Amino acid sequence: MPRNRRHTRSDNLTPNENLEQFLVGHLEQENTQLCRDLEYELAINRRTINNLRNQVNILENRENIFTAVLNNQGQVIPRLRRQDAFIYKVEEDFETSD
Repeated sequence: MPRNRRHTRSDNLTPNENLEQFLVGHLEQENTQLCRDLEYELAINRRTINNLRNQVNILENRENIFTAVLNNQGQVIPRLRRQDAFIYKVEEDFETSD
């Protein structure tokens, strides 16, 4: 019994043309996905770099504040407390040297 063969779009193409069509379509899809992946990774890296820069800036600002306080005419550094998102000094711990 003969086997029925389905007609496909590639039936009218030579094997080389068929392979070329497949590769072009497969490479355009793969390239598009790789571009999307690259853009996603770049966005993540930018956010990570910005986050790290912010952390460095915060630490530098804290260092500058504490250095200024230490250099401020013999004043004792007030004890700092953290409440929610604010840091404030406890007044009863603030002393000045005479």
